[in-house]
Amino acid sequence: MKITTHNPAHERTPYEFYILNKGYNAGKPLHHPCPNCFTCQASSLEEKELYYWLCFGLWQGRAFRPYLIGSVIPFIRLNDLLQVLNHSGIQAIAELAAFKVLVDTLNLLESREKAMKNTLSLLGEAKRATVHHYLTRR
Repeated sequence: MKITTHNPAHERTPYEFYILNKGYNAGKPLHHPCPNCFTCQASSLEEKELYYWLCFGLWQGRAFRPYLIGSVIPFIRLNDLLQVLNHSGIQAIAELAAFKVLVDTLNLLESREKAMKNTLSLLGEAKRATVHHYLTRR
């Protein structure tokens, strides 16, 4: 796994994802790059998935928070990120079956969260349509 500071001029590979490096969401894995992120290049799809979900779990568990520095805009140093990922990656690989169960659970929860967000969006649209219908009836 190779992690570098994101460079927009860099050519993308199919085995890379991005990690936010600034703000209280530092450590959050991303599918698409943003100005304040690191690029993680894996050597295979399996390695990419392993580290993406490892990073997601660590971010959800707020494991990166103790490493944030900066008084105005907190950020995480590349070395600190690597330290946390390497330590946790060794544990995840040692307990691969349990980690795969965790990843499956996280995938299920993510899909349910997306479905709920979609439902909330549709309910908001229904409210607006109801009010619009009421106001245009006059």
